[in-house]
Amino acid sequence: MGRERAAAATASIEREVRALLAEIDALAQSQEGRWAEKRGNYRRQFQADCGIRYLAADRESVIATSGATRDISPGGLGFLSPEHFLRRTELLVLVQTSAGNVKRLTGKVVYSRRAGEGWYLTGMRFGPLEGVDLAKDVSAATPSTRPPATGAVSRPPRGAPDKTSGPPITKRQRALSVLAAVGAARTHTKESVARVVTLSMSPHHEVRRAAIPVLLQIGGQDGIVSLIGMLDDPNPVNQSEAAMALGQLRATQAVGPLRKLLHHKNRDVLLSAAEALARMEDQSGLSPVLHILRSDISQSRRAARVFGVLIGQDFRPNADGVAAARRYADVNRL
Repeated sequence: MGRERAAAATASIEREVRALLAEIDALAQSQEGRWAEKRGNYRRQFQADCGIRYLAADRESVIATSGATRDISPGGLGFLSPEHFLRRTELLVLVQTSAGNVKRLTGKVVYSRRAGEGWYLTGMRFGPLEGVDLAKDVSAATPSTRPPATGAVSRPPRGAPDKTSGPPITKRQRALSVLAAVGAARTHTKESVARVVTLSMSPHHEVRRAAIPVLLQIGGQDGIVSLIGMLDDPNPVNQSEAAMALGQLRATQAVGPLRKLLHHKNRDVLLSAAEALARMEDQSGLSPVLHILRSDISQSRRAARVFGVLIGQDFRPNADGVAAARRYADVNRL
C-alpha cells in the first residue's frame, strides 16, 4: 500500500506540473501581461522532467529537487519547480531526453516568480559553474538540508551531548544549518520565521547573507521588513542582495530606502537599488544608471542591462549591449 500511495502521489504531482506548464504556455502565447514574450531570441517549447541541484545556505551541502522544463533557447532554460531561487543562484539541471540520454545543463538564475500554489517558474542563463561542485552525491547532504515538511527546525535537547564526530560546530555553522533547513522547507512556522529574522541581524556577514534568500522565500511583512533593514547592512554585497530580493518581491514599501541607495559610493549597490526600483515601475535610478553606463567601464555592462529594465528594453550585459544602450540614450536624448 505504501508503494501504491507513493506512486499515486507522484502521478498527481506530474499531472499538476503538466497542467501548469500548459497554462503558462497559453498565457505566453496570448502576449498578455508579465507572461508575454519579451526576448528577441528564438526559443522552443521543451517539456521534460528534470532534476535540479544547488548549494544550501552553508555553501557546502547540495540540495536536490525536481521539476519540469518549459522552454529552451541557445542562451538558457525555463523550468517549473517547488523552489524559489534568488537571482544569480548557480544551478545544475539534469534533463532526460526522449532518447534516454541525460543532459547536464549549468548556469545562473536570472528570474524566479510564482506560477501557482507552491510552484515557481525559473529562468536560467547557461554558463559554467564558478568553482561550485554540484555533481557530488546529494545523499551526503547534511540532515539540516532535509527538514520536516512543517518547516520546523529540529534541535537537540538543551544540554544533550554532541554525538557527532569531528570538531565542535561553531555558532556560525549552526546558524547556516538552521537557514538551510528553513530554506529547504515547504512551509514555515512562526518559530522558524522568527529564527530567520533574528539570524538576519547576526554579527557574521556570511550568516546575514545566507538569510536573504530565505527571507525572499518567506516574503510577507516579516520578510520584507527584515530585508529593508538589511539595506543598511555594513557589507555592500549584503546590501546589494537585499535590494535585489526586495525588487523580486515588488515591495513598494521599500521605495524610500532604496532611493537612498542611489547615492551609494558602491556602484554594485547603486545598480541593484536602481534595478529593484525599476521592477516597481520607479525610474528614480535612471540618471545615476546613465552616468555609470557612460563613464564606468568596469560597470557599464551591468548598467546597460539595468538601463534596459528601466525603459522596458533588452540590452545584453556585453560590449554590444553597452553600445546599443548608449545609442538608445543618445538618440532619445536621455
